[in-house]
Amino acid sequence: MNARNLLYLQAELTDLENALLQAEERDSKHLKWEKQAHTKDWYWIAHSVQADDEDKLQYYLWMKIREKLNEYNEALRIQACIHEPEEPDDFDIADLQNFLSCDQMRLPLIGADRDTWSICNDGLVTLRPRESTDAFTNVLSKYVVEVLDLINRIFSG
Repeated sequence: MNARNLLYLQAELTDLENALLQAEERDSKHLKWEKQAHTKDWYWIAHSVQADDEDKLQYYLWMKIREKLNEYNEALRIQACIHEPEEPDDFDIADLQNFLSCDQMRLPLIGADRDTWSICNDGLVTLRPRESTDAFTNVLSKYVVEVLDLINRIFSG
């Protein structure tokens, strides 16, 4: 459940980030230069609330993002106490990306978070990494999985 909680917090952060990017895009095209400044300068975002600006969306999104980041970071710290986090290796990342995109998975992630693990690998951690094996086993495993996948695709249609 802890891992699932982290995934959902990541999904919420992705949604908030996308909403912020949309607001920034909209404000960057606004006729008023003060609104355009919201995309580049914290001062204008923060003072939009005090100046009774009609559109405080960026400010409220940033406040929600900070709150959610704190919640996520705390959940991740707790998980790190339970399991020593490690950086995933290239094989693990490729394996995860292949698993999430395969037809058999019928990926239930349909929101903006569905591509999180294929777009950016920075900051990924594994809470329970697989046991390390020797280089020969890693190479053999990688190619056997690819060959089996190819055979499966050829014979299944």
